[in-house]
Amino acid sequence: MEKITLKFYSIDRCGYFKHSGLDSKLIDISEILDDIKDWIEPQKLQETLTTNVLNAKAEQLPVYCINISSSKVGNYLMTTWNQVESTDGNISSIKIDEPIKTASVNVHSTSLPKDSISGYATYFYFIPEDNVVATIKFNHILNGRQGLNYYIKGFLTRFSKYTQYEVDKKDKSKITVLGYGVSSKNYDENLYPYFKSSLKKNKTNTKIILSHIPYITKIIKRTTLAHSIVKDKDLYKKLMSKLGVGSVSGQNEDFQLKYEMKIQPTKSNVKEIIRSWKRVDSWDDVGFKLKGQANPIWLSADIPTQEFDLNIKRTNNEFIDFQDLLDNLDSKISLIKKVYS
Repeated sequence: MEKITLKFYSIDRCGYFKHSGLDSKLIDISEILDDIKDWIEPQKLQETLTTNVLNAKAEQLPVYCINISSSKVGNYLMTTWNQVESTDGNISSIKIDEPIKTASVNVHSTSLPKDSISGYATYFYFIPEDNVVATIKFNHILNGRQGLNYYIKGFLTRFSKYTQYEVDKKDKSKITVLGYGVSSKNYDENLYPYFKSSLKKNKTNTKIILSHIPYITKIIKRTTLAHSIVKDKDLYKKLMSKLGVGSVSGQNEDFQLKYEMKIQPTKSNVKEIIRSWKRVDSWDDVGFKLKGQANPIWLSADIPTQEFDLNIKRTNNEFIDFQDLLDNLDSKISLIKKVYS
């Protein structure tokens, strides 16, 4: 038996939209997943990359798709491989008991096998009937949801069966997307690809916080900085520099960050914090300390999350039998739906 944790997200926008439109054109999440499945099956791993077409400033390290499985009841399991940073084919590490004063100089490098991609697996359970996707966590801190958003949007941008494009006559590797439609003669140049998901949340703690704003004395934020995400790594470097550690080019571990602010926020401050947390999901959790109470009230308590013990077949440390995991999840679908409904 293995313990897994499901965390649920609403699929807010999925497909091709007019800038001012609310309704998706051409495609829905089931069709997107079927399309990705057909696209990756004949490919080599390196050819399943889609995120290189996105804005570099917003992009994390590459994400590849390993598998998409579907079930008789219409649900899907998507498995991705999230690349982690290496330097010239080496993975760098620092011993956990290394003194801070010598940590920056005692970095150990381990060679990767030739032409290999270092990384970790992430799993996503799609329930199209309810427009819900759940991240599935086994033994990694990160659930890969940001990478999923980038991946699907990248696929819709350039690789979908609805993407109509022209190839540069001089450089065949360069293409220009013309628009999206059913054929090269029938497309709309005013459609734009979107994939957006947000945490499903209840409102119990939010209501308590909003009704006790005058009693808030402190706000606490917790998050995980991921070495695979550029902006997170930059922040990590700044923190290490302030601690006097120096160079952290070999850092390949995720880093948990927590900070507290003594503050008496206004109602608009609190509402904006809650809105931002729901919209961006960039912080793992936000807590509000109330006068006279020992423990803060955490927004994460409003997130429908569920642990399950599943008897699944594991292939190795990263991968399990995909169809077996999907069948196990489907067997608990009634209980799963009660968690987020």
